[in-house]
Formats: sequence, structure tokens, C-alpha cells
Amino acid sequence: MCMTTFVLVSCQNNENQAKNSESINSSSYINENRYDPTLIKIGEKIQTFVLSDIVVIPATDDYPIDTVSALFEGKAILTGDLHYIKADNDLYNEDLLTFTPNYSSQLKLPISHHEETISPIVFVNQAKASLLLDILPGEKRTNVTLEIDQFTDHFLAGDALDTAKLINVIK
Repeated sequence: MCMTTFVLVSCQNNENQAKNSESINSSSYINENRYDPTLIKIGEKIQTFVLSDIVVIPATDDYPIDTVSALFEGKAILTGDLHYIKADNDLYNEDLLTFTPNYSSQLKLPISHHEETISPIVFVNQAKASLLLDILPGEKRTNVTLEIDQFTDHFLAGDALDTAKLINVIK
């Protein structure tokens, strides 16, 4: 049996760093919405979001890509597709409301430089999101515009869904 040990590097929100959120360290981002998780610092701003917490598992010989869970505070209006996945499939043991932003909306969200696209977003406030969107398990909708906040970018070995808090439905 092989076992790999990872070292977690965690940064906590620092009041002084958050005050300096207007500046972007050019070495920590690749373009306007992509960032390097090993270089970005708490308080750095990407689009309308400010990094408030991050956990990075550095690359190893066994898995040569950094993995990350990065919490960004801020808001964005996004357009994309909703899918309310029923719990009766093999992957999920409870109903799961997901949102997949279209390409132009993906450019509004912070994304690790290893990722090709934004993963589907799971709302952290599932019950409220279901009520706001007036959607039932098993339903799908296209071209939905909504406002999110508290976006978390997850890039992990295997499947990982990003998360956000739904705050408003635009249309």
C-alpha cells in the first residue's frame, strides 16, 4: 500500500492585509482571473473578489500539481445553467443544486492556473437557493442570471465542485 503525506499550508485572514486589497501582486496571477495558489497572498484582489483564506497542498512527485481550496469574498453577477441533481444517482446521496457559469461569466471568477474551466458551483445555502430559484430536484434551466458571493475555488485530485453563496436571482 502506497501512502503520500501532504503538508497543508493555511493562511488566515489578516486585517492589515485585507486593507491592502486594492493592489495585486503581479507574480501571483497569470491573467485577470487566474492565480498561482503558491504565490497569492491574503487580501489580494482578483476581479471583484478578495482572497480571505487559502489552503494549499504543494505538488509532489506522486501528484505534480498543487491542490487548493481558496475562499474569496466579493460579489459577481453570473449567467449560466442550473441543474438540480436528484439524490438517486451513484455520486450524490442528497439532492444537489448546481450552477455552471457560461464562458463570459467564468472570466469573472478566480481560478487556479492549473484549471481549464470553472467547475460547477454548488450553493452553500442549498435550501434558500432552491426557494429563490423556484426549482425542484431533477429540473434543469438554461441562461439563468444570478448574483453570488463568497466564492470558493477548489482544485483537487479527483472531482471537486466550487462553492458560492447565492444572494439574488436576476432573471
